Amino acid sequence: MGVSAKIVSHFRPASNGEVTEVQSQDVTSAVADGGEKGIVEVTAEPKEDKQAGVSTIEAVQAIWGKKGFRIILFGLAMIMILFELDNSTVYTYSNYATSAFNKLSALSTLNTATTIIFAVVKPPIAKLSNVIGRGQTFCGTICCYLLAYMLMASSKSIGPYAAGMVFYNIGQSGTNVMTNVLISDVTTPRWRGFALGIAYFPFLITPWVSAIIVGKVVGEGGIGTHFSAVL
Repeated sequence: MGVSAKIVSHFRPASNGEVTEVQSQDVTSAVADGGEKGIVEVTAEPKEDKQAGVSTIEAVQAIWGKKGFRIILFGLAMIMILFELDNSTVYTYSNYATSAFNKLSALSTLNTATTIIFAVVKPPIAKLSNVIGRGQTFCGTICCYLLAYMLMASSKSIGPYAAGMVFYNIGQSGTNVMTNVLISDVTTPRWRGFALGIAYFPFLITPWVSAIIVGKVVGEGGIGTHFSAVL
Protein backbone atom coordinates (compact mmCIF):
# COMPACT_ATOMS: atom_id res chain seq x y z
CA MET A 1 0.00 0.00 0.00
CA GLY A 2 1.35 3.40 -0.98
CA VAL A 3 1.82 6.41 1.31
CA SER A 4 -1.29 8.23 0.06
CA ALA A 5 -3.46 5.14 0.43
CA LYS A 6 -2.28 4.69 4.03
CA ILE A 7 -3.12 8.32 4.83
CA VAL A 8 -6.59 7.93 3.33
CA SER A 9 -7.22 4.70 5.26
CA HIS A 10 -6.05 6.40 8.45
CA PHE A 11 -8.61 9.21 8.24
CA ARG A 12 -11.41 6.88 7.14
CA PRO A 13 -13.88 6.11 10.04
CA ALA A 14 -13.25 2.80 11.75
CA SER A 15 -15.64 0.00 10.86
CA ASN A 16 -16.53 -0.68 14.47
CA GLY A 17 -17.52 2.92 15.15
CA GLU A 18 -14.64 3.62 17.53
CA VAL A 19 -12.40 6.60 17.06
CA THR A 20 -8.73 5.69 17.02
CA GLU A 21 -6.31 7.80 19.00
CA VAL A 22 -2.87 8.78 17.89
CA GLN A 23 -0.40 8.22 20.67
CA SER A 24 2.54 10.59 20.61
CA GLN A 25 4.81 7.99 22.12
CA ASP A 26 4.03 5.61 19.26
CA VAL A 27 5.21 8.00 16.56
CA THR A 28 8.07 6.45 14.65
CA SER A 29 10.29 7.88 11.99
CA ALA A 30 10.98 5.28 9.33
CA VAL A 31 13.17 6.21 6.45
CA ALA A 32 11.56 5.35 3.11
CA ASP A 33 12.73 5.70 -0.46
CA GLY A 34 13.95 9.17 -1.26
CA GLY A 35 14.43 10.13 2.41
CA GLU A 36 10.68 10.51 3.09
CA LYS A 37 9.41 10.21 6.68
CA GLY A 38 7.61 7.07 7.67
CA ILE A 39 3.92 6.86 8.48
CA VAL A 40 2.73 7.54 12.05
CA GLU A 41 1.72 4.40 13.86
CA VAL A 42 -1.88 4.48 15.06
CA THR A 43 -2.94 2.50 18.07
CA ALA A 44 -6.49 2.09 19.37
CA GLU A 45 -6.78 1.55 23.09
CA PRO A 46 -9.43 -1.06 23.97
CA LYS A 47 -12.39 0.27 25.87
CA GLU A 48 -12.22 -0.68 29.55
CA ASP A 49 -15.05 -2.92 30.67
CA LYS A 50 -17.13 -1.71 33.60
CA GLN A 51 -17.26 -3.82 36.72
CA ALA A 52 -20.39 -5.83 37.43
CA GLY A 53 -21.53 -3.78 40.40
CA VAL A 54 -21.28 -0.51 38.49
CA SER A 55 -23.09 -1.92 35.45
CA THR A 56 -25.87 -3.31 37.65
CA ILE A 57 -26.61 -0.04 39.44
CA GLU A 58 -26.61 1.83 36.13
CA ALA A 59 -29.10 -0.67 34.69
CA VAL A 60 -31.33 -0.35 37.77
CA GLN A 61 -31.26 3.44 37.54
CA ALA A 62 -32.41 3.23 33.93
CA ILE A 63 -35.61 1.32 34.77
CA TRP A 64 -36.66 2.12 38.34
CA GLY A 65 -38.68 5.30 37.59
CA LYS A 66 -39.87 7.83 40.17
CA LYS A 67 -41.55 5.23 42.37
CA GLY A 68 -38.43 3.10 42.60
CA PHE A 69 -36.33 6.17 43.32
CA ARG A 70 -38.60 7.12 46.23
CA ILE A 71 -38.48 3.58 47.62
CA ILE A 72 -34.67 3.68 47.55
CA LEU A 73 -34.66 7.02 49.38
CA PHE A 74 -37.13 5.75 51.98
CA GLY A 75 -35.04 2.63 52.55
CA LEU A 76 -31.86 4.66 52.94
CA ALA A 77 -33.62 6.95 55.43
CA MET A 78 -34.73 3.99 57.55
CA ILE A 79 -31.26 2.46 57.44
CA MET A 80 -29.61 5.70 58.55
CA ILE A 81 -32.06 6.17 61.45
CA LEU A 82 -31.41 2.65 62.74
CA PHE A 83 -27.67 2.97 62.07
CA GLU A 84 -27.41 6.13 64.12
CA LEU A 85 -29.64 4.81 66.92
CA ASP A 86 -27.49 1.71 67.11
CA ASN A 87 -24.29 3.77 67.07
CA SER A 88 -25.59 5.79 70.03
CA THR A 89 -26.45 2.78 72.20
CA VAL A 90 -24.12 -0.19 71.61
CA TYR A 91 -20.97 1.56 72.79
CA THR A 92 -22.73 2.41 76.05
CA TYR A 93 -23.66 -1.25 76.51
CA SER A 94 -19.94 -2.08 76.16
CA ASN A 95 -19.18 -0.31 79.43
CA TYR A 96 -21.72 -2.42 81.30
CA ALA A 97 -20.73 -5.65 79.53
CA THR A 98 -16.99 -5.39 80.22
CA SER A 99 -17.76 -4.36 83.79
CA ALA A 100 -19.94 -7.45 84.25
CA PHE A 101 -17.05 -9.61 83.00
CA ASN A 102 -14.66 -7.85 85.44
CA LYS A 103 -12.64 -6.74 82.38
CA LEU A 104 -13.34 -3.02 82.35
CA SER A 105 -9.61 -2.38 81.93
CA ALA A 106 -9.75 -4.16 78.55
CA LEU A 107 -12.35 -1.73 77.20
CA SER A 108 -9.81 0.82 75.94
CA THR A 109 -7.83 -1.88 74.12
CA LEU A 110 -11.02 -3.27 72.61
CA ASN A 111 -12.14 0.18 71.47
CA THR A 112 -8.75 0.90 69.87
CA ALA A 113 -8.70 -2.41 67.99
CA THR A 114 -12.26 -2.08 66.73
CA THR A 115 -11.67 1.52 65.64
CA ILE A 116 -8.76 0.35 63.50
CA ILE A 117 -10.92 -2.41 62.03
CA PHE A 118 -13.68 0.12 61.30
CA ALA A 119 -11.27 2.21 59.22
CA VAL A 120 -9.36 -0.60 57.51
CA VAL A 121 -12.33 -2.54 56.10
CA LYS A 122 -13.88 0.41 54.26
CA PRO A 123 -11.79 0.28 51.04
CA PRO A 124 -12.21 -3.49 50.53
CA ILE A 125 -15.96 -3.27 51.09
CA ALA A 126 -16.27 -0.37 48.64
CA LYS A 127 -14.29 -2.33 46.06
CA LEU A 128 -16.36 -5.44 46.71
CA SER A 129 -19.54 -3.48 45.98
CA ASN A 130 -18.15 -2.67 42.53
CA VAL A 131 -17.27 -6.29 41.83
CA ILE A 132 -20.31 -8.23 43.08
CA GLY A 133 -22.94 -5.50 43.37
CA ARG A 134 -24.37 -3.02 45.85
CA GLY A 135 -27.20 -5.19 47.15
CA GLN A 136 -25.06 -8.28 47.74
CA THR A 137 -22.45 -6.27 49.63
CA PHE A 138 -25.14 -4.57 51.71
CA CYS A 139 -26.59 -7.97 52.67
CA GLY A 140 -23.12 -9.12 53.72
CA THR A 141 -22.65 -6.15 56.04
CA ILE A 142 -26.10 -6.69 57.59
CA CYS A 143 -25.21 -10.35 58.21
CA CYS A 144 -22.07 -9.21 60.05
CA TYR A 145 -24.29 -6.94 62.13
CA LEU A 146 -26.65 -9.79 63.06
CA LEU A 147 -23.80 -12.19 63.88
CA ALA A 148 -22.24 -9.52 66.09
CA TYR A 149 -25.48 -8.95 67.99
CA MET A 150 -25.92 -12.66 68.61
CA LEU A 151 -22.36 -13.09 69.86
CA MET A 152 -22.51 -10.06 72.15
CA ALA A 153 -25.96 -10.84 73.57
CA SER A 154 -25.10 -14.47 74.35
CA SER A 155 -21.51 -13.95 75.55
CA LYS A 156 -20.57 -15.15 79.04
CA SER A 157 -16.98 -13.87 78.94
CA ILE A 158 -14.90 -11.14 77.32
CA GLY A 159 -13.68 -13.40 74.48
CA PRO A 160 -17.00 -13.94 72.64
CA TYR A 161 -17.96 -10.36 73.36
CA ALA A 162 -14.74 -9.09 71.74
CA ALA A 163 -15.37 -11.33 68.72
CA GLY A 164 -18.84 -9.85 68.46
CA MET A 165 -17.39 -6.34 68.58
CA VAL A 166 -15.08 -7.22 65.66
CA PHE A 167 -18.00 -8.36 63.51
CA TYR A 168 -20.02 -5.39 64.74
CA ASN A 169 -17.45 -2.91 63.48
CA ILE A 170 -17.16 -4.71 60.15
CA GLY A 171 -20.93 -4.49 59.74
CA GLN A 172 -21.08 -0.90 60.93
CA SER A 173 -18.22 0.24 58.70
CA GLY A 174 -19.71 -1.60 55.72
CA THR A 175 -23.15 -0.11 56.28
CA ASN A 176 -21.62 3.33 56.62
CA VAL A 177 -19.67 3.14 53.38
CA MET A 178 -22.47 1.43 51.44
CA THR A 179 -25.05 4.08 52.36
CA ASN A 180 -22.62 6.74 51.13
CA VAL A 181 -22.03 4.79 47.91
CA LEU A 182 -25.77 4.37 47.29
CA ILE A 183 -26.47 8.03 48.02
CA SER A 184 -23.76 8.96 45.53
CA ASP A 185 -25.30 6.57 42.99
CA VAL A 186 -28.83 7.97 43.20
CA THR A 187 -28.02 11.70 43.40
CA THR A 188 -26.57 14.14 40.91
CA PRO A 189 -23.22 15.84 41.61
CA ARG A 190 -25.07 19.09 42.28
CA TRP A 191 -27.10 17.61 45.16
CA ARG A 192 -24.67 14.94 46.37
CA GLY A 193 -23.05 16.99 49.13
CA PHE A 194 -26.45 18.05 50.49
CA ALA A 195 -27.76 14.46 50.39
CA LEU A 196 -24.70 13.07 52.21
CA GLY A 197 -25.04 15.78 54.85
CA ILE A 198 -28.77 15.37 55.41
CA ALA A 199 -28.31 11.59 55.79
CA TYR A 200 -26.74 12.22 59.19
CA PHE A 201 -29.51 14.53 60.39
CA PRO A 202 -30.89 11.84 62.80
CA PHE A 203 -27.72 12.26 64.87
CA LEU A 204 -29.31 15.47 66.16
CA ILE A 205 -32.15 13.41 67.65
CA THR A 206 -30.83 9.92 68.44
CA PRO A 207 -28.59 10.92 71.41
CA TRP A 208 -31.64 12.08 73.35
CA VAL A 209 -33.69 9.00 72.42
CA SER A 210 -30.82 6.57 73.01
CA ALA A 211 -30.35 7.88 76.56
CA ILE A 212 -33.91 6.84 77.38
CA ILE A 213 -33.46 3.42 75.73
CA VAL A 214 -30.16 2.67 77.47
CA GLY A 215 -31.55 3.75 80.82
CA LYS A 216 -34.39 1.23 80.51
CA VAL A 217 -32.46 -1.78 79.23
CA VAL A 218 -29.07 -1.80 80.97
CA GLY A 219 -30.47 -3.84 83.84
CA GLU A 220 -31.90 -6.53 81.56
CA GLY A 221 -28.72 -8.39 80.55
CA GLY A 222 -28.40 -8.74 76.80
CA ILE A 223 -31.78 -7.24 75.95
CA GLY A 224 -30.15 -4.16 74.44
CA THR A 225 -28.30 -6.04 71.71
CA HIS A 226 -31.30 -8.33 71.18
CA PHE A 227 -33.38 -5.21 70.62
CA SER A 228 -30.86 -3.88 68.08
CA ALA A 229 -30.81 -7.20 66.23
CA VAL A 230 -34.61 -7.17 65.92
CA LEU A 231 -34.50 -3.65 64.50
